[in-house]
Parts: sequence; C-alpha cells; structure tokens
Amino acid sequence: MLKQFVAGAAVAAALVIPAAQAQTGLATYVGEIRLLPYEKCPRDWIEPEGQVMAISRHSALFRLIGTRFGGDGRISFNLPGLRDAVPEAGLRYCMSLQGAYPALR
Repeated sequence: MLKQFVAGAAVAAALVIPAAQAQTGLATYVGEIRLLPYEKCPRDWIEPEGQVMAISRHSALFRLIGTRFGGDGRISFNLPGLRDAVPEAGLRYCMSLQGAYPALR
C-alpha cells in the first residue's frame, strides 16, 4: 500500500490508497459517497444509515461533516441516513471512511 501524508487547513491526514487505485489514478476521498451495485460496501466503506460514529476513530470524517447529521460534537457524530434514498433495488450508497482529505475552498 502506498502511504502519503497531506496537510491542509491545519489538518494532517494519513492516506492509504490501495495499489489498484494508485495504478488507475482513481483517488478516494474521506466522506465520498458513491452509489454502487454491490451486495455490501467495500472494505473501508460504510453504508450511511445515520450511524453514530466516534470522533476519536474517525476524526478526518468528523472535520468534514461535523454534526450536520447529528451527534454531540464532542464524542460522537452521525452519518447521513441514506437507506431510503436508494433509487433502485440492488444498488446501495457507500461512504468512504478512509482516503485523501479533500482540499476545500
């Protein structure tokens, strides 16, 4: 696995990009949501169903979405609830828990 370190907006996030993504040039961003035709989300991705997440374990994701979808902002935050938003059977939304920290404007 390729490891890189990126600093942005006083935030340093460790990036782990699988070799297949590095070869194709397709980077995954923390918090990125994709609609996928899989039975389960890939490793390091989660189906966003409003889960409560620990800030201590997912600090980069918390810095991006904060308490926009709930949580106390000190110990926990919530993911968006997209279970009912899936447009067609056999598809599911998956949210990346790891990847590059996007440069925000």
